[in-house]
Amino acid sequence: MVKKAFVPAILFLAFIIASIAFIHNYAQKENTLPPDHTINEAEIISALESTGLHGVISESETYTDTQGYIHYVVRQPIDSDEDIANGTFFADITSGIYNDERFLLTIFYRGADADEFGWEKWKQQIELAAVLYGFNNTSDLYQALCKEEYPISPDNNKVYKWIVELPEEYCIVSLQPYSNKTYDENGFEIRRRSDFLRVNIYGSYGQYQKIQRNAENHLTDLEKGSPQRNQ
Repeated sequence: MVKKAFVPAILFLAFIIASIAFIHNYAQKENTLPPDHTINEAEIISALESTGLHGVISESETYTDTQGYIHYVVRQPIDSDEDIANGTFFADITSGIYNDERFLLTIFYRGADADEFGWEKWKQQIELAAVLYGFNNTSDLYQALCKEEYPISPDNNKVYKWIVELPEEYCIVSLQPYSNKTYDENGFEIRRRSDFLRVNIYGSYGQYQKIQRNAENHLTDLEKGSPQRNQ
């Protein structure tokens, strides 16, 4: 009798220990990167490949600012022989540590594709930001945004903004439509709409607040800079 009672007790204790270990490991894996990690070029290249996106880091536009924040520009060259700095702007990526927490600021550019609408148009870009930040499940942010209404006909004079609060991240996503004026082969003016999507990911709402309070002195160029680059 004692032996029969003892075996279940051992099994129960083993179950408790295993459960604690599982919870501990799961908590560690909620984000795959440590708080003090900043991204590098190899990680950007790997993230582009894993999300099915194409782009090349523009070395001449890569720099680390006085605050230690690393800034990358990704472009799509028109042909293999062209200087990448003259290629089509695709993404602006900034990574840094603030208040002992990691943050990621991104700006993505896309033309107004007729065959893609809503959040689906930005799925790969949103998941790219999630990969770069270190999300364990890179679709969490995209799935959360899919629950939000996306403007069918965005107004060029309006910036659309969404806030997504995840268990371990505070995310601000904004859409800025932009109208390009070009000319056809006969010289007639044509207006084409392009869109910029900002995906900013912070370690917490508290970090976001502190960055905002110090934006005028430290992050003016990052948070308030115009996304209208050489396209």
